[in-house]
Formats: sequence, structure tokens, C-alpha cells
Amino acid sequence: MKKIVLKSTFLLLMLIATKATTNAQPNNIKFVLHSTANPDLIENMQKNASAVFSEINRAAKENRNLNLSHVNATEEAIKNMEAMWKTCRFYCLKPTYYQPVNEISKKETLQRYSVRNISVYFDAKNTLDNKNQEIAIYFDNTGKISNVFIAIEKTQYGKLIETGLDVDEIERRLIIVHFLEQFRTAYCEKNIDFIDAIFSPYALIITGHKITINTKDTGPKTFVKYTEMDKKQYIKNLKNVFANNRSLDIKFPEETIKITRHPNNQNVYGVRCRQDWSTVKHNGSKGYSDSGWLTLIIDVAKEDSIQIWVRAWQDPNFNENELLKVGNFDF
Repeated sequence: MKKIVLKSTFLLLMLIATKATTNAQPNNIKFVLHSTANPDLIENMQKNASAVFSEINRAAKENRNLNLSHVNATEEAIKNMEAMWKTCRFYCLKPTYYQPVNEISKKETLQRYSVRNISVYFDAKNTLDNKNQEIAIYFDNTGKISNVFIAIEKTQYGKLIETGLDVDEIERRLIIVHFLEQFRTAYCEKNIDFIDAIFSPYALIITGHKITINTKDTGPKTFVKYTEMDKKQYIKNLKNVFANNRSLDIKFPEETIKITRHPNNQNVYGVRCRQDWSTVKHNGSKGYSDSGWLTLIIDVAKEDSIQIWVRAWQDPNFNENELLKVGNFDF
């Protein structure tokens, strides 16, 4: 009889815990934004962000697809949010977010403003582990949502912007950080069209793949196989990766992102960071994963269509002198 009581108590506690977790996920999300911009613009941003994330939370709670037909967002933003939702569902734990508005560019662009550091909770179904991540919301000059991306961590973001040499350089860095968030999110969304568009037709691409072999004398031994390929081959391979896995997740851990301007071309920048790459197979098991140094050489002459000229992966054990630098290339 004692065992039955203990088991019932345990089940009751589990039920209470589950219910508490569910109830901790609010239905309606409110954004309170502060800025020196036009009050009507800020009001639009608040209303639009609240509508999108309230729908995201309700969809997560009801275990259904998103219905974003009623929100004030661009077609691209809706398409990207639905793609993100398909591969990695998330929701807000806080009912209210108090955040500043960041002006990315003074030009009339789709990515005019951003609101950052929106902490959300990612479901473990497609990522193997539950975890909090930060989201950045982008707005156009009317307050319409133009995109939502997985954001670079707050401290790292601040340091990248602070190292700008002047006002123009700071604006360039804001654009590059925005691009890097697009880049990362596109892989998580399996957005092959975006990835195809951002690589130059003449891009140099170097990938690395860790291989482990077993030998009788020394046991398991791991080495890296490097492959140089053009854009066409890279996109073909990436399509296969997307098709053969339920989800793909890339992260830029720690404070490792470094942005460097080319010494002879003010429109060309090098972006280097540590990259963690992991996949989840369609059966839910862990797929291929690795960690290493990612270097991107990008052309930012056209802010709305940044091009990648070089994408290279190198072993995490490489030291600073062995890593590719933007100055190694002539433009």
C-alpha cells in the first residue's frame, strides 16, 4: 500500500510540474519599446511585435502551425518565421519585454530598426536539447516587421559595434552583424534560396569534415579532410544535408566574432568566428557535428545584397597565425 501511495504522489507532483510549466507560457506577449524616434512609429513596432509573438506562443501552446495572415509583416518575414518554426519551435516565457529600439541605418531600407535580446525558449524536438536563445526583430521605416533572426549574444554584439572607428564604420558593422544573423538563421531554416543568393558565383569555398578511423595499434584517430569547391558544388552538397536531416543548427559560441576591414578596399570585410555545427536526423538521433573556425570574406558595397567571396572552415586547433585573414586576398 505504501508503494502505491508513493507512486501516486510522484505522479501527482509530475502533473503539477507539467501544468506549472504550461501555465508559465503566457498567451499574450506585450512589447514596451523606448526610443527617440517618432512615437507613432514606436507604437506600430510595439503593436506588430506583440501580435507576432502572441501568435507564436499560442501556436506553441496549442501545438499547431503558425497563422501569421493577420500580422503586419513583410512576405519575406512571414516566410522566414514559418520556416524557422518548422525546424525549431520556440516561445516566450516572459509576458512583457521592455527593450530599446536600435537604428541600423538612416537610409530608407527594409532593415531600418531592430529590437534585440528577446529571450525565447527553443523546443528540444529538433535541437536535441532545450535552451534559451535570443531573437532580434527587424522593422522597416513604418514599423512593419521585416524579419526575425536568431540573434548574436548581447555582450558580443556590443563589443563588435564599439570597436568601430567612426560613424560610417559603426553603421557598416551594424549591417555586418545583421547579415551574420541572417546567415546563421538561414541555415537553421534550411533557406537554400537565401544562401544561394548571398554567395558570389565566383566564391571560393573550403569545407572541413572530421573523420575518425580505428587502427589496431593506436585505436581511434580523428583527422580533418578539407575540400575546395565552387558555389555550384557547395549548394548541391548543402541541399543534400538539408534533405537528409530534420534540422541543422549552427552557433557562434563565446565572444569569438571578429570583424576586420580589408587594408586596401573599404567595402570588403573579413568575419571570423568559432562555429558549432550540429544536425538532427529524421529519426530524432544526433547526426554529424563539429566545431571549428569559420572565415567569411564579404563585400558590403551594396548593403541590401551583401556577397560572400570566401567561405572557409579551419580546424579549431589552428592558432591565430594559421587562420585565413581578409588581407590574404586581393580585391
